Amino acid sequence: MNAVVEAKPPGQGKAVDRNVFASSDGIYSTAIHRAQLKQTGHRDPQATVDMHVRRSEALRRNGVVERLADGVWRIP
Repeated sequence: MNAVVEAKPPGQGKAVDRNVFASSDGIYSTAIHRAQLKQTGHRDPQATVDMHVRRSEALRRNGVVERLADGVWRIP
C-alpha cells in the first residue's frame, strides 16, 4: 500500500481539526457551532459548518470520531 504521511509538531494540525476538537464536553454540534458563528457576525456560518461536517465525516470514516446523530459527533 502506498500512502502519504504528513507530520507536524503538536498544535500545528489543520485549523478545522482544532475547531472540531475544541468542542465542549467532547461533542461537536453543527447547530451550536452555527449559532455561535452567527452570534459573532461570521460572514458565512453555513459554509464553515459544512466544512466542519465534511472533516468530521472524514474523521468518522477513519475511526477517530463517532457520529451520534445528524449534525452531532462525539470527539475523543
